[in-house]
Amino acid sequence: MVITSMNMYEFSEKTNREMGVLIDRNSDKEIYEKAVAEVKSIIDSAESITLMKDERVSINKVTTKKETTIKNVTKPRGYCIRCQNRITYNPDRPYCSDCFSIWAQYENPEYPENVCHRCGEYADTSMDYPQDKKCYNLWKKEL
Repeated sequence: MVITSMNMYEFSEKTNREMGVLIDRNSDKEIYEKAVAEVKSIIDSAESITLMKDERVSINKVTTKKETTIKNVTKPRGYCIRCQNRITYNPDRPYCSDCFSIWAQYENPEYPENVCHRCGEYADTSMDYPQDKKCYNLWKKEL
């Protein structure tokens, strides 16, 4: 059994210092059984949820309430292509300040991210290509 503070995704692996403890069932039987009992207790008390894709409304889509178009937006809103936080829409700056400071340590413009800067939907993106194809085409038309 491994008990660790590390979140099991690539961002933690690359940016955080983490620590783990290995408990061997054969050599640490008592500790192992106590840890298993604690894990079962956590699972038994946990609330089960169903994950679904998040549907977001971009500034260019029609809202669901009253079917009115969002108008008079002085600073269009976008999404950070790494953490999905709302930021000002600017394809040349598709990261929030926190994520940009991490990205800037490596400055790899092709590093794969997972959110479209324009619509916030899950997509294969990067600093070089911060929007999915549909949003990129809309952006080109606007220029």
